[in-house]
Amino acid sequence: MNADERRCESAIASCFDLAFPWLKERGDIVERVLREPFAVHLNGCGFPDTWNSLRANPSVCLRMWDDRATLMRDGREETHSGEPLALLEQVMRDYTPRMALQNSHDIDHNGPGWVVFTSYDLGFHIEPSAGKARKNGPDFPRIFAAFYPWVLVETKDRWTLRVLAKDEGSAITERDSLSERFQSLHLAPCTLHAPSSTPHSSTSRSDYDRAFASVKTAIRDGEIYQANLTQRFVAEGTTDPKSLYKRLCSVSPAPYACAALSAALQNKQTE
Repeated sequence: MNADERRCESAIASCFDLAFPWLKERGDIVERVLREPFAVHLNGCGFPDTWNSLRANPSVCLRMWDDRATLMRDGREETHSGEPLALLEQVMRDYTPRMALQNSHDIDHNGPGWVVFTSYDLGFHIEPSAGKARKNGPDFPRIFAAFYPWVLVETKDRWTLRVLAKDEGSAITERDSLSERFQSLHLAPCTLHAPSSTPHSSTSRSDYDRAFASVKTAIRDGEIYQANLTQRFVAEGTTDPKSLYKRLCSVSPAPYACAALSAALQNKQTE
């Protein structure tokens, strides 16, 4: 099947907004959705003019590392290769429903569509002069891109399902199926445990000092006007990632928080 045939398969799709009746006594909808494959939670942590949205079970999921790429669709995993950004563009072009593109002006950041995460290490591919990514720490994908045909959005203590479907009847069927699925999930209690090792940085002090000096030089030379100089901290532990994420949002709320808890990270790591 070629790319044009794949696009025609899902060409008839419109976006429908449906009330998603979820009562608090049914449990925490966030935790239930986060148990689904390739789940993503975008959370404004209660700040004004931000959002709380949930996605899971994408129709297409692309993950790329330095030396490999995998594409999951229709329950199958395919191996791909090629320049990362070119491959990302090709997959997004081939697997985006045409009607979603035509109606994109009606679908905002809280609508169905693509969610793309890029690692800071991707910057070394874009700008080789910056050096090379370090081969330590968790083996996170350089790019994670997934197309989500539905999203749950919370506004004023109400949940709305925004879903791509061929007609309203199909959208209602999808809503009822998701509601039944989430209600049937049995949630075991999750608790936080102290890490079994002391968190440590992936960057030495001398390397950080050199990076800091290079940023100052780049600013002085007019190459950049600001930089987000980060370092990764790693610790071993058995804590449930969802509990850790919820605790982090509680003790250090941010207007743009996100968790990607998915089969993309088979060893239960959290991005």
